[in-house]
Amino acid sequence: MGQREETTEELSERVLARLRREYSLVSSEVWVDDVHRVDFVGFRPARNSPFPSSIERGEFVFVEVKSCMNDFKSGHGLTFRGDANWLVCPPDLAQTLYETRQLPKDAAVFCPDARGRLQKKFDLGIGSGSSRIASVSELLFRMVNHSAYSYRTSRGVFSNSYCPWCSPYRAKLLNDIDDVCGDMDLIEGIELALEVNDPQGVHLSLSHDNGIDCAYIPINYCPICGRNFRKDR
Repeated sequence: MGQREETTEELSERVLARLRREYSLVSSEVWVDDVHRVDFVGFRPARNSPFPSSIERGEFVFVEVKSCMNDFKSGHGLTFRGDANWLVCPPDLAQTLYETRQLPKDAAVFCPDARGRLQKKFDLGIGSGSSRIASVSELLFRMVNHSAYSYRTSRGVFSNSYCPWCSPYRAKLLNDIDDVCGDMDLIEGIELALEVNDPQGVHLSLSHDNGIDCAYIPINYCPICGRNFRKDR
């Protein structure tokens, strides 16, 4: 695998993780019409309510991932026709686009920071409103039937199967999570990790980037899927 493919894969993993936290339905490689394919599309109803009026007022986000300037100028994958639109790319590419005035006018630009968390770097679309053309029903249909993969993000999906965060087979850092079981904002310089294999018990670990300060918080439930750790041990 070349550097371009590796960068694309890494960025795509970050995008998918964030979208699955923030949106109710997420699909990858979605044909939003007969000509345009978008890397990721996420949808969430207004107020996260299942009522028809909330679904009709829901938000679609279109996400395009670009690994380098050649990828950006390839002529493919710059379809920003969602209610919200993201371009996800490395920081150096975002800076070059800014300096050469090539930033997309209807999309926010997100880049991974030093810890790998996606952070908004530029946004020329503030106040521009929705760019969506397709109806809610059409896009939902295409997300399910004209995509490579679709993901539901309710807790029920994880309760009896694999949770990407607490599975003991693939323990993952949570340092790119914006909120954990509520509105707990992570502080810059603080790393949050979920430790599931410690014989002393499952716990959250908070560590400062100074490498000295560290705290351990015993927990009985996964903050993402609600898994009962005490019951499973």
